[in-house]
Amino acid sequence: MLPPRLQHDQKTFPLISEYNSSSVSHRSIASDLDGTLLKARLSFPYYIFIAIESGSLLRGLILLISLPIISLVYIFVSKDLSGKLMIFITFCGIKIRDIKVASRSVLPRFYAADVRRDSFQVFDNCQRKVIVTANPVVMVETFAKEVLGAEKVLGTEIEVDPIRGRRELLDL
Repeated sequence: MLPPRLQHDQKTFPLISEYNSSSVSHRSIASDLDGTLLKARLSFPYYIFIAIESGSLLRGLILLISLPIISLVYIFVSKDLSGKLMIFITFCGIKIRDIKVASRSVLPRFYAADVRRDSFQVFDNCQRKVIVTANPVVMVETFAKEVLGAEKVLGTEIEVDPIRGRRELLDL
């Protein structure tokens, strides 16, 4: 037996503009960053900023050149694998300290310019706020906690070589 087909115009959730905080008894929210709190659904531009700021212009160029390959992997193989590939190219061999500095100094400005106002109003009305993202936590945590007021950020964790202090492998 096949499941019923969803019609394209059928809504599964009410619009965010229909949200009424007085009718909701719980005061907690978990929200996705890309496409929900931010207007952009793709985080590639933020990876370019980090690659250039924490790595070099050459690393940013390599990431840009690898975009067609990442896109093909996204379409034909796996969304998860394409994200890991983008994270690997952006962060491999960079000191975690440099990633944190770039995440604090560069990204909040760009993220703040991309915040979706209606989603943020709902997010801001809640007391307990959690952000869920596919991006590395080290990349979004400063913005999420200091600007959005999130209590916790759940996302991709990256492993760091304790001897060299550099990002080595993804935490699968």
